[in-house]
Amino acid sequence: MNITSRLIYPNGGPYADVSVDCEGNVSAQISSVTNKIPVLASGTLPVGGQGTMMDENECGKILENSFSPAQATSIEIKIEPGEVFSWIKVEPLTLLPPESPSIDLGADGVIDWMWNGPFHYTNQIYRLEVDGIDTQISNPYGFDLNYSESLNFSIILPARNLSNQAWNCGIITHCYRGGINIVTDGDTSPILSEDYIWIENSGFSHYVTEYKFSFTASDLTSFKLISLNYISGFSHTIAINTSLQELFTPNDDMTSTMQVSIASQRGGIISMVTSFMRNPSSMIGYPATTNIHSGINSISNFQPPNSLKYARP
Repeated sequence: MNITSRLIYPNGGPYADVSVDCEGNVSAQISSVTNKIPVLASGTLPVGGQGTMMDENECGKILENSFSPAQATSIEIKIEPGEVFSWIKVEPLTLLPPESPSIDLGADGVIDWMWNGPFHYTNQIYRLEVDGIDTQISNPYGFDLNYSESLNFSIILPARNLSNQAWNCGIITHCYRGGINIVTDGDTSPILSEDYIWIENSGFSHYVTEYKFSFTASDLTSFKLISLNYISGFSHTIAINTSLQELFTPNDDMTSTMQVSIASQRGGIISMVTSFMRNPSSMIGYPATTNIHSGINSISNFQPPNSLKYARP
């Protein structure tokens, strides 16, 4: 008889690959999750997109998520007839989010775009509303309160748009990977919704998704948010409102070159494919990937496309 056990990893930090170790001889596989498979498209996707196996390996090996940490996955342990084991250890390889990325166009030392704080990842609340009343957030990482009618809170993640397309899933509100850890004597399944808004961060405007969690009750209900962890990780469009003409350096062959410096306090940031328009003078960056890395990075004399990748702590 074959035995298959599916594992659901708790809502901790972002991860992509998974290490499987054991004493014995069993195998494991990593698969995408039905209705949570991101596809870059111009419209909505049909519900029911089935998850498929992404990798399979024996104990002592790494199961690789070929998409990125943004792809939700499930892990299955498979025990075939005749296989024997004493113990199994399944360990998601947790990643560190990029911290405070910035972009400097030209050699003028002036930052043209920046995000202060963790990028493409959040474990903090953006907005809290209790029984229809906006409530001041004293602890952005969680709360313990009572509500009688409605409880709404939200987080902020980069919008999923890439040029005139967007990353969509079979269930549109399940594209962002993550979850919440709660204790409540009431409703445990929130209604999820998204609003696209502009917010200010580090003196620059950013187009983001306000990802909302809504709970309802008919009487006094206790609710404790222990933690939340969500990752974006999708390539997306950023807009940089900078005049470029004076930033180009003429070359002898009638072309011009512009230096671009990308840096972060910790971690790799966006891969960047750029499109330059001299009239009007502006630049729109179309990041190809967003990855996590450890250490400090600074790149000069940028020639797109370039890539800095997430790495393990």
